[in-house]
Amino acid sequence: MDNGQHIFMGCYRATIRFLSTIETLDRLRFQERLTVHFLEPNGRLTVLECPGLPSPWHVLLGVLRSRSFTLKEKLEVLRLGGSLQWAKAMGPGAERLSVREWLTRLGQSERLQRNFWDLLCIAALNEDPSVASAALFERVLRLALFTSPEDSRIGIPGVGLSDVYVDAATAYIRAREGQVECGRSVAGLLVSEGRCRGVRLSSGEPIEAESVLSAVPSFQLASLLPGELLRGEPFFAPVLSLRPAPIISINLWFDRAITDLDFVGLRGGTVQWLFNKGKILGHARSSSPLPLGGEGCPPRRLLQPRRAG
Repeated sequence: MDNGQHIFMGCYRATIRFLSTIETLDRLRFQERLTVHFLEPNGRLTVLECPGLPSPWHVLLGVLRSRSFTLKEKLEVLRLGGSLQWAKAMGPGAERLSVREWLTRLGQSERLQRNFWDLLCIAALNEDPSVASAALFERVLRLALFTSPEDSRIGIPGVGLSDVYVDAATAYIRAREGQVECGRSVAGLLVSEGRCRGVRLSSGEPIEAESVLSAVPSFQLASLLPGELLRGEPFFAPVLSLRPAPIISINLWFDRAITDLDFVGLRGGTVQWLFNKGKILGHARSSSPLPLGGEGCPPRRLLQPRRAG
């Protein structure tokens, strides 16, 4: 089972360079221009479609032409866009605000936040807007919406993420005499003289390295750090207070097509996004029963809603 749909945007420039390097960029399908559909609880479907104009006009004109917003909400979006464009969005003390507090300060109504900004915040930051950092969200908006039309485009992989990242990256490293080893448990980090110099495996074997990159959850990182470093180094002290922010993915199988859209934003509920995995992954119809499967054995029609936990 996939752990949730992942999307890309044109502003993911480092990721795009990486996928170009390992030759898997063609496994993503990018929109010609930013287009997002929204579904209301009453079944009303609207769309935000941005024209190919220079930034920020592509977003602002797209909002003005969209039936997804009331006139008052359109003016609110224009106000926020103007603040971002003129570098006035982050006022004094804004770096300590939550997304909810920041948007309210910028005159964004509760309805617009719930039906638009919250969907973007949860998708980008994987966190509730009342907790998520305003400074991070402001940067996301600048990069994703107010840099260029190309940066605003959404891309969706037509294969599983292992086929996008893992297999090709592993082959790339091994082809250049590098090693990729799985199934070897790390018991701790080797730290001396203020530098991490490698890892110690559960077997006791040390592996030294010039650089060490940790991608484990915060609660696991704390167990890998030497106790004196965790207690005595101010940089690592907050690790102990970090808490996870889970995203809940619900997979539903249907015996018929429910929508022709790749994805849609859901307004007015506790689920924010719906992804049509059957269409995204391009699976043909089948008259035989289809098993529940992972990325290698997906069903014909799969809709995958997402919500913040």
